[in-house]
Amino acid sequence: MKQLWHLITSLKLTVVCLSFSMLIVFVGTLAQVEQGLYLVQDRYFKSLFVFWGPEGSDWQIPIMPGGYLVGILLMINLIAAFMAKFKWTRKKNRHLHFSPGHHPAPPWATSYRSAFP
Repeated sequence: MKQLWHLITSLKLTVVCLSFSMLIVFVGTLAQVEQGLYLVQDRYFKSLFVFWGPEGSDWQIPIMPGGYLVGILLMINLIAAFMAKFKWTRKKNRHLHFSPGHHPAPPWATSYRSAFP
């Protein structure tokens, strides 16, 4: 279980997911010339896997992950890495307390009367 957690939170998985996303965008952009925009969106970006099969045959094999799979893995990886590496402390939590009485108004929120005498 610990090995799985290290795999999910690893930077290597982040790099692999980002590399696959660049590959999907590159290959999908080239495929739009012959297949059209909407067909490529369905085959490359809105799928778990990108499939290939010889013309005229009914069988297809997955050749690379699709946009949905890469996006889901990257989201899980980033959330898990945040949970594993970010440590909550009282000192950090005090900055999350928002109340109008503790913070001065930003400069752009001053009244116009003080700007124009």
